[in-house]
Amino acid sequence: MSEPKKTKVLIVAKQPEEAARWADMLPDAEFEVWLEPNEMPEPDVVVTNDDTLETEEHAAVVWIDCFATRAPNPAHIGYFGDPPPGHLRLVCRLLTSVSFALRLFAESLVKCRRLEAEALTDPLTELPNRRAWDRTLGQRLAENPRPKRLCVAMLDLDLFKRVNDSAGHAVGDDVLRVAATTINGHLGSRDFAARLGGDEFGVIFWVLDEDDAGGWVEKFRHVSSPDGCAVTASAGFRVIGPDESLSSEEVFQSVALALRDAKQQGRDRAVEA
Repeated sequence: MSEPKKTKVLIVAKQPEEAARWADMLPDAEFEVWLEPNEMPEPDVVVTNDDTLETEEHAAVVWIDCFATRAPNPAHIGYFGDPPPGHLRLVCRLLTSVSFALRLFAESLVKCRRLEAEALTDPLTELPNRRAWDRTLGQRLAENPRPKRLCVAMLDLDLFKRVNDSAGHAVGDDVLRVAATTINGHLGSRDFAARLGGDEFGVIFWVLDEDDAGGWVEKFRHVSSPDGCAVTASAGFRVIGPDESLSSEEVFQSVALALRDAKQQGRDRAVEA
């Protein structure tokens, strides 16, 4: 059988005799003790009386006679004066386990956030996707602060299938990326755009004057043409009145109908719902 893993302890003391005294409390059979920070890059636990010592967020630390105010940390413990030898040995073991659990939790949280971001992002254009759109539209409708007006628009690239058929899907993908970049370039700090699917995009934005909404939609739908590939876009949009109480589905359906009208009227235009 392999020997149990020893707990690695870094001791940082103001005086050499203090470091030696604490090291004597930690038996060699259970602990590897270092007295020089540069010799142990990743200790399991730090024992110190240095108030100025900087430690990483989830490090296990035994503070001795340190009175500086710090944020609560379950991997930290403080003593006034030397801890009893048995206490120091037990605490070093315990804090190592707590620190390990905190690191696992932090890593899991980062992974979950990354997976959530991936689940809400369209990989081709790097815009938010339909799932993110549905969530955000509901949130924005709940806000709708005066005096600003909330505007919801849907844009669809005209005859996009012809681009794929004539120039190839690689060029079609470039067109979608350029469309996303065009829309993104006109967004304000609290505006939102998403790829809803295929060649369809959605934009949620704010205006102070209802009459300005159409001008912004025109900016969103004028897509640059990569590689000489002429592309136009049709749009439907709606300005939400300050006293209107509408569900996300109601707004979406009305804007979708306006977009359909734009297509039926000859494309390359915007129609207000």
